[in-house]
Amino acid sequence: MLTVSYSEIKRWRFCRQSHYYNYVEKIVPRAKPKPLKIGNIIHKLIEVWSRDGNYSSILIQVQAEYDSMFSEEQEDYGNIPKLVEQIFHGYIDKYGGKERKKYQLIEQVMGPIPLTSKTQLKFKVDKVMDMEIGNAVCETKTSKRIPEENMRIWDIQTLLYAWGLKELGYDINAVLWDYVRTKVPTIPHILKNGSLSQNKDIDTNYDTYYKTIIKECGKEHLKEYKEILERLKWRPDQFYKRIVQSISNSMMKSVVRDAKITSLEILNMSRLPVKSISGFTCPMCFYSNLCYADTRNLDGDFIRKKEFMNKEEEIEYGEETTEEN
Repeated sequence: MLTVSYSEIKRWRFCRQSHYYNYVEKIVPRAKPKPLKIGNIIHKLIEVWSRDGNYSSILIQVQAEYDSMFSEEQEDYGNIPKLVEQIFHGYIDKYGGKERKKYQLIEQVMGPIPLTSKTQLKFKVDKVMDMEIGNAVCETKTSKRIPEENMRIWDIQTLLYAWGLKELGYDINAVLWDYVRTKVPTIPHILKNGSLSQNKDIDTNYDTYYKTIIKECGKEHLKEYKEILERLKWRPDQFYKRIVQSISNSMMKSVVRDAKITSLEILNMSRLPVKSISGFTCPMCFYSNLCYADTRNLDGDFIRKKEFMNKEEEIEYGEETTEEN
């Protein structure tokens, strides 16, 4: 019986050669791309905070790893410990800790659940949350910008997880996308006259601007910034945003059908990799240099040793997990 995850299904559909490197050779990049690294840390911080609020050990671990980097690596990544701490504290300010009482599951590995007679699905759900419209499966997503509506249409991961939870007996009525932007809100700069810039296009949010007024100008000057504060107060938050959508069995039907077919393809063809050569997708792939070397009959083994490591050597923040996010 072959056990697959959504991550494996997604990678197979992206490129079978990429799937071969990751799931057959079991190699991963030594240096994670900055967005992925930041996203993983924020995800772990939210997980630990959702459980008991005690997240300091994760920040200490992140700082220790950063301190152990070479100066060139630190320059490439930037001050990751400071960045993730600022983003995470903004998340806490936004949502507080009271909602922890509403969580039924937190970072729980579920399954395996039969897909076909020869394949099964195992997945890790971020959270299941009790909401007014019923129970919602929650997925935390980090990105440079909050995705538009058309991107959520193609998010089959959450629907597949909702189906899996239903198969296990959970009453799931909705999905919740918990978006976290991997950029801190811009702090308004101080003008020569001592006041704050009121640029209408400033990439910030209400809380950040309000706190900057208090810190730099004093509470007595709030009325001078009434207009921009009102504008920011009613502007949709572009740093922390949650979107809820009710679901039905018909919405999940085609997603599950495709997952079943893909799992059988992986079972029968995973050791017969085919390169999906594309000028659009190949530059985004972790394995592009290695794939190019293998395609041109160059020294691929040298690149394997220099740029990749076995999956088992990956650094996890906090306890080890058995499923990719």
